[in-house]
Amino acid sequence: ESDYLDAMLEAASALNVNRHQIVVRRDDAGQDLFVAISGELGVMVEDGSGARKVATLHAGEIFGEMAVIKGAPRSASVVAETPARLLRVPGEVFFRFAAEARLVTSLPELWAKRHDLEQVGFLARASVTARNQLARQAVRRTIQPGATLIREGSRSNSVFVLVAGRVHGE
Repeated sequence: ESDYLDAMLEAASALNVNRHQIVVRRDDAGQDLFVAISGELGVMVEDGSGARKVATLHAGEIFGEMAVIKGAPRSASVVAETPARLLRVPGEVFFRFAAEARLVTSLPELWAKRHDLEQVGFLARASVTARNQLARQAVRRTIQPGATLIREGSRSNSVFVLVAGRVHGE
């Protein structure tokens, strides 16, 4: 695994971007992964009412991995909100690392959990890093109607986040 990390660092190149500069554009081919070294970047998606910011990326956060792993176009645009310094990692180098580390199969599940968390008001405003940390710990469950989630007086170290449906308290 360290050989792949060394290869990624060796193949990476530094990139300086100015405020308002578009780093990646939605629907473009995703060929590279980026690591924010400094600055802030906004993640933008377009819906029927125009562009809307869905996240802010800070130093240490990565972006572009979804398009590289899925071999699909970019799902969002990323725009520099401040001058920023990035590390660009060629997609094919990252993909070899991801395949070796079995991330190709685990990352899509993480993204699905992160998407679920983004649907919850206060969690949608959390940093990408915080949502990723929560998503790594989360267990997705489908609960059948009538099932008991929490019993009064019982001990638990779980937190439930309702993503869809309704619950009834008695």
